[in-house]
Formats: sequence, structure tokens, C-alpha cells
Amino acid sequence: MDVDVCLTTISGRIGQVHLVIGSILAQNPPPARVFLYLSHAPWLLDRGVRDMPEALRDLAAADGRLHIGFVENTGPYRKILPWLAEHGQSGRMVVTADDDTVYPQGWLEGLLAAWKPGLAVAHSAHPVVVRNGRVAPYRQWLKASFVSPALLALPIGKDGVLYRAADFPPEVLEVAEALRIAPTGDDLWLRWHLARVGITVAVSGQAKLRDAGQSDSLWQSYNRGGGNDAMVAALETWSSGRFGFTMAALGAGPDQA
Repeated sequence: MDVDVCLTTISGRIGQVHLVIGSILAQNPPPARVFLYLSHAPWLLDRGVRDMPEALRDLAAADGRLHIGFVENTGPYRKILPWLAEHGQSGRMVVTADDDTVYPQGWLEGLLAAWKPGLAVAHSAHPVVVRNGRVAPYRQWLKASFVSPALLALPIGKDGVLYRAADFPPEVLEVAEALRIAPTGDDLWLRWHLARVGITVAVSGQAKLRDAGQSDSLWQSYNRGGGNDAMVAALETWSSGRFGFTMAALGAGPDQA
């Protein structure tokens, strides 16, 4: 199965991202292509990338599978939306990866082995907990056990997620709405759209992968202090009005464990 891998990085991590990409290119089976999306303009933690480090240029020259492109700075959304804009509604497969995780051998193989139609495969995931007709605070998701596969689920994007392009509804590309509703919550935005069309989440590993120890993350700076809860509430309101869909409705009935 041919699969592409997409990721982005920021100015503070550009000097180390070649290590991450090297670990992806070295996977067996190998990815068909790896896309690294960068931006000249600043946004949030990113001051913009003007010059690529020599190690990254050398890697691109040595391995033709690595494609580096400059796009509008939409923060975490440039990780996959530029790729989806080109390949949406196709049968191509894509894995989203993060720029602060060196991926162990077997990571990509595990994602591919677990996939079948109707699934998004995450290395690890949290359940989306619904209580009393509402999506519970994010901290409760972290304490709940995940049973794979599940529709009420949120893939942990840092650890890698495998998608099929054709599974995404076209509205996922509405980047202005995404930035308004969930400016740092790309994983949430993607999941709400896929849950709406019935795509279930399976996990291939579940144990979280260790990051590279870099602290300048959107999670630390924006989402950890309740930012996810605000974005979930905004997504539920928007999705209800736009599509008549909510995650809370999926959990109607007994409280989720």
C-alpha cells in the first residue's frame, strides 16, 4: 500500500526536523513520499522559516521522496490540508506525523497493518467521553480507557495517524472556519468531520511515543490550560448548526466509561 507522510515544523524546531524525517524515511515498509510544509510568515509559536538548515537541504538532495513546500501559515493545519487540497476524494493514503517525535522502526508498518475501509488508524488515542448529554472536559478523556475501534475517539496526532483521503468530507478544507473555531486544534477539527461521516478510530500501538524533549508546543502553550475544552464546545455548537451533528449525540444513552 503506497502511503505518503505529511508534517510541518516551526522556526524553533527547523534545526532538528531532519532527524524526525530521517526516522520516517527509514521505515520498513517505506513511505512513498514525505511532505514537509513550511511557511515564511509567522503565526503563533512560529516566527517563520527563512533559511533551511544544511542538514535538511542535504537530506532533500539525497532522498527524492522528501518534498519541501512553502505554504500559507495556518499553524497545525498546514500539516495535512495542503495535501488534502491536492488529493482529496482520491484513494491515496496519508499519515500525519509530528516534528518532535523520532519514530521507531515498525511505527508505519503497524499503522498500515491495522487499516481497513472505514477506519482511521492512530498509534494511540483517547476516548471522547460523554456524560449527561454533553462532551465531558478533556481531562476526563485522559483518565478513561480506550477500547479499539471506537467512533467516540480522538487520535493523538503527535504519535501519527493514518487516513484515506476519500474519507474526508469537503468541508474539512474550510481553513478559515477551522482557524476561527479551533485555531490550535487540528486533531479535533479532523476528528469531528470524520466522526460525522462514520469513520471509526482504531489503534495500532496505544503506548504514547516519547517526544524529542522540545517544550515549545501548541499543547503546552495553548491547549493544556483548558484550550481543548473551549475548542470542543465551539466545534459542537458549529457542527450542530451546520450539519445537525454533535459528538454528544453519538454518546446518547449510558454514560461513557
